[in-house]
Amino acid sequence: IGKNELGTINLKNKRRIACNISKFADDTKLGGSVRCEEDAKRLQGDLNRLAEWANTWQMQPNVGKCEVTHFGGKIRKADYYLNGGSLGKGEVQQDLGVTVEQSLKVGVQVQQAVRKANGMLAFIARGF
Repeated sequence: IGKNELGTINLKNKRRIACNISKFADDTKLGGSVRCEEDAKRLQGDLNRLAEWANTWQMQPNVGKCEVTHFGGKIRKADYYLNGGSLGKGEVQQDLGVTVEQSLKVGVQVQQAVRKANGMLAFIARGF
């Protein structure tokens, strides 16, 4: 998915995606703040425009691998759909080795770092 300096996808019919877009290799993430019904409708509209764009270019997103993660405790938790399929709900997101829980706590990230460090210490200890 192409991204210009404003972080929007220009669609053929000049409609734009208003959400934040993150792109890395073959992963694309849409995100934004959802505090009310209008915000949820805006995000769903952006998902619909993304699906239209992908279908135009014959790129089928794998809805089974797509999920929604709601960050924070006091946000509106809406259901979202892509190409008619309901998106699953995720509790953890990982980007470039950094793991973030929906509660925004770092416990999972710390556990992974400790496990990796202990594994490296065990490897070094075996060498002596």
